[in-house]
Amino acid sequence: MRKIIKIEPTEPVLPRRKRVAAYARVSMECERLMHSMSAQISYYSELIQKNPEWEYAGVYADNFISGTETKKRQEFQRMISDCEKGLIDIILCKSISRFARNTVDLLETIRHLKDIGVEVRFEKENINSLSGDGELMLTILASFAQEESRSLSENVKWGIRKRFEKGDPCNRNPILGYEWVDDKLVVVPEEAEIVKRIFRNFLDGKSRLETERELNAEGITTKRGYRWIDSNIKVILTNITYTGNMLLQKEYITDPITKRRKKNNGELPKYYVENTHEAIIDMETFRWVQEEMERRKKLGPLANKSLNTCCFTGKIKCPFCHKSYMHEVRTDRGYAEYWLCGSRKIKGGRCTVGGSINHKHLQETCAKVLGLQEFDEAVFLERVDVIYVPKRETLEFHLKDGTVVTEACKNTGHQDCWTEERRAATSLKRKNGKRPNRADMKCSPFVRQYGIIEIYQLKSLTKGGIFMPKGQPNKRYTPEFKIKVVETMHREKLSYRETARQFDIPNSRVTAWERIYLEEGAEGLYVERRGRKSTGRSPKIKKEVEEDLIAEVQRLRAENAYLKKLNALVAERVRQEKKHK
Repeated sequence: MRKIIKIEPTEPVLPRRKRVAAYARVSMECERLMHSMSAQISYYSELIQKNPEWEYAGVYADNFISGTETKKRQEFQRMISDCEKGLIDIILCKSISRFARNTVDLLETIRHLKDIGVEVRFEKENINSLSGDGELMLTILASFAQEESRSLSENVKWGIRKRFEKGDPCNRNPILGYEWVDDKLVVVPEEAEIVKRIFRNFLDGKSRLETERELNAEGITTKRGYRWIDSNIKVILTNITYTGNMLLQKEYITDPITKRRKKNNGELPKYYVENTHEAIIDMETFRWVQEEMERRKKLGPLANKSLNTCCFTGKIKCPFCHKSYMHEVRTDRGYAEYWLCGSRKIKGGRCTVGGSINHKHLQETCAKVLGLQEFDEAVFLERVDVIYVPKRETLEFHLKDGTVVTEACKNTGHQDCWTEERRAATSLKRKNGKRPNRADMKCSPFVRQYGIIEIYQLKSLTKGGIFMPKGQPNKRYTPEFKIKVVETMHREKLSYRETARQFDIPNSRVTAWERIYLEEGAEGLYVERRGRKSTGRSPKIKKEVEEDLIAEVQRLRAENAYLKKLNALVAERVRQEKKHK
């Protein structure tokens, strides 16, 4: 019979103390709640530290933050991160409403903590998240907490709307040109001049983009100290507060849980309060600006003279992507204009039609459809409503009289770029015993083969191109030249396209130089900026090593063939033996 001997442990296993933390939160800034917050922190710190089975892991507290969202609560997020790192075993909280007022967020957080073995205890409700009925009780009570938050929100909304009815604004948002003094708006003279300038520029015919460039070039910032963008200009031009009157409840919160704002387009009443403060812009000027904005809106891109627009802008549409075709200029193989579907300008965007439309051929096709000897912009705008591109190299003209005409528009870009210069470069390569590169023949914009570099270098020598030897600064685009381009564009109010044409450079260069000029000043254009370093071709294998590798490959192939034959003989032998049995 077997004899079993029990070996007792030589060292006693000491129970590990639980690492316990607490979470506290208040949603409003007032003396009473601040006292409540400090009382919670003191209470939980003392409670954890006096328990011999617990190890103090800290108290996490969020001040003046709503419980309907967890993303904006920094201390809450830090606590969850520490739990994931294994620094906390138990979380103590006064009540469910302090932890979260959003049922979905609460349950997702509790389940995540449960998966990593962290227990949450709610003192007021006496609930333990790891107990059997803990999640059920949490779901019910969290719903109550969420509805309580919704009820509080409705009460606050009622109070705000009552203030609106009396003509009292409920918020103190910063407004350029004014400053809040007690409950009244007081004019700030320096900022008021900027506001007047924005309105004056718009009535003088300048676009918002031109005003934006002017202000940024002069170093003028917004009320919060940021660079100007188009939306800032639009907000100022449409803000009736500058007339000395106020329009209340222009926006409202659709859901107190998600905090989603929505523009009030008639869903709720608005309150117009007259003569509440000193005006910066008179009402007549404000109305002229609104009428001008509506007129430009109807014109679309054609109203913005700072954009590269022409008669085709907004007229050519893709029936699949529902995007307008955009004008592009190619300068790497001579100057060429073409139109491209707008979806292809978006990162990752693809167009079902594909291809591009040559600008010159587009004009010829339009003249043919309209029965003209030469293309006329005025006639085109008068008679053509829209042009659809149902498939590649096909245009569908919808005229304003209801007629629909379909006409082919061939794209001969490959033939057009095969210039005399390119022919001479290819002939030179042939004389030197090199075949012309296929990528070059197809006019590919990418250097797929090594031979195309020679053509570009030849172009650089013959026409003063932009390609310079590695290690040398770009002689054509000197810092003085770059500064001259940007300053000329600002001084003469030229568009990117007009500037590029005047100086015979790509649009991308102009935009890049202007960005550096505005961000870093003229000194930034003196810094030599290069792209990523080329690693070059992989080093060529030595001839002796190459021969050894070829011999090894041949040996392995022969061995593989021998093993296949041997396998076939064995299989045949086995088959014969089975047959004789």
